Amino acid sequence: RAVEIRLKGAGTGIAATGISKIIVISTYLFAITGITVVASAYISSRTGYMYFALSAAEFLLLIPFCISFAAFINMVFVMAGTETGGCQSLLIAAVFLLIFGGGILPAVYYPQFVQKITFLLPLKYWIGYIESTFFGKTDGQKILIQFIMAAVFIFAAYAADRRTA
Repeated sequence: RAVEIRLKGAGTGIAATGISKIIVISTYLFAITGITVVASAYISSRTGYMYFALSAAEFLLLIPFCISFAAFINMVFVMAGTETGGCQSLLIAAVFLLIFGGGILPAVYYPQFVQKITFLLPLKYWIGYIESTFFGKTDGQKILIQFIMAAVFIFAAYAADRRTA
């Protein structure tokens, strides 16, 4: 929040401030992912059990996911208006996405009308993207979907920020 206040105080526009926040959030997400991958590789080498391993190219394929997820987080916080409201909204969104987006149960177990909603939720595409990355089946279409979702979230956050500015 302090960085956002400084950027806006320096005359940085709404769009540049939003992109800056997304870059910071996605960098944190990518760093946490890197730490997890390195820790898993270390544990795998010490125990002899293969938990999961990514090549450098596969690891870099997680960047579009990090950007998309960071754009979603930014959108939720911007729409909430306050930091506390953002945290609460993100928690509610996470629970909703986990329940209806296929995070707890696959969509096929839900009634037909809920299955249709599932295809509109980003969690379905995030899970599919990460799964395809770990199994080495990420293609251009899946990468494009991540960037399209990020663009939609960025536009929604920009529109909400302009409305409140």
